[in-house]
Amino acid sequence: MKKTIVAAACLVSFSAYGQTYFGATVGQADHSKYSVKDMEWDSLAITKNDNHPTGFGLYVGHGINEYLSAELGYLNLGKKKVSGNTGGAFANGTIGVDGLALSTLVGKKFGIIKPYARLGLMYARSKRENTPSGNAAAVFMNPNHESFTKSTVRPIYGFGVETDITSNLSLRADYIVVHNAHVDYIDNIDNGYIKRDVSFASIGLLYKLDGKPGNSQLGDGKWAFGLSGGISKTSARMTGGNYNGNLWDLRTHTVASQVAGGMSDDKSDTTYRLSFYRNEGQIEYEVYLASLGEFKSRSSVDAITGGGNALTGAATRTATALGASVGYKFEPVGGLKIIPKVGLAAVHARDEIYNNLDFAGVGGSERGPIVKKTILSPTVALMFGYQISKSIEARFGYEHYFTSGTNSALGKGGIGTLSAGVKIGL
Repeated sequence: MKKTIVAAACLVSFSAYGQTYFGATVGQADHSKYSVKDMEWDSLAITKNDNHPTGFGLYVGHGINEYLSAELGYLNLGKKKVSGNTGGAFANGTIGVDGLALSTLVGKKFGIIKPYARLGLMYARSKRENTPSGNAAAVFMNPNHESFTKSTVRPIYGFGVETDITSNLSLRADYIVVHNAHVDYIDNIDNGYIKRDVSFASIGLLYKLDGKPGNSQLGDGKWAFGLSGGISKTSARMTGGNYNGNLWDLRTHTVASQVAGGMSDDKSDTTYRLSFYRNEGQIEYEVYLASLGEFKSRSSVDAITGGGNALTGAATRTATALGASVGYKFEPVGGLKIIPKVGLAAVHARDEIYNNLDFAGVGGSERGPIVKKTILSPTVALMFGYQISKSIEARFGYEHYFTSGTNSALGKGGIGTLSAGVKIGL
């Protein structure tokens, strides 16, 4: 019998009107799209593979108007559990996803029934822990297989329905998908890049603090939040497009072999962003959390790719940013805004170097497996906005981060993002 996931959420609202609510839901998560083969455990005899773990969370929400609501909360999607063995070696593994989610819900009430659609972003943390025993090297030649934690921003979407029990209490059935919750450009380099969704269906209760919509007088109408996504590109060296030097065995930290060949650098990816705004006349203040992309490199030499072992020829950089900016709004025509912005961001780069190169040909000194570096970077942006309604403004623009990363690993470099999204007044 499949286990259930407990999903409760807590969302803080700053709306000047609407109806505040909070609640808890219980349901079932599904990690089955992230398979044993994706984990490169297919060489083991699997004795346990639980794809439907339990989890928890807290939600609070607020109705912005009759059709639109905002929710912010913590979601925990539990842990997928796997066990296996080969010969005298055994392994137990877990991989879990949790994080902070910000969503907009759009729906319409029909009597006591209200169907809705959900769209948002989640600051998701993926944590994997493997525990080998016996002849552990026969199971995992690379110590990166044992444990890691990676955080980034992912899209979420879904749908649901609410029905009133009383004027303050509602029953909710909900279905949410965390898009690309499991991403791995390393472990299964021989089988292609992996992007896997996690979903869960739930049922629960919502309690409304106000008996009637429109009674709440929270906030001053100057607050807003934003959701956006687009494309990104880095100018970092990555591997430099070629390799001629040593490969290192991470179990012994000694030279395993020498190899020469080409490396394929993919310096473009997607970006996602969660923002909170404060408006003071024509001045706009923003605090945000953003995923700037996952930039990839893999070897063209078959002899050093595949298997997830100590000689795998691959590397990836994950870049995230916590930043703040200030902008000035020009309004040349009604509804259209032009907003130049300047700011500062803490850009965190996580370089995962599974090819274990010493970078003899490109100047780096790190041999991996994981190198982390946080740099404070100035930012500039040019944004365009168009007021669609009283609460919703469409946004489009370009932002540039001047520096990220370290030359001892995959190189320093700026990151540019071109994105579109919405700013929703609260």
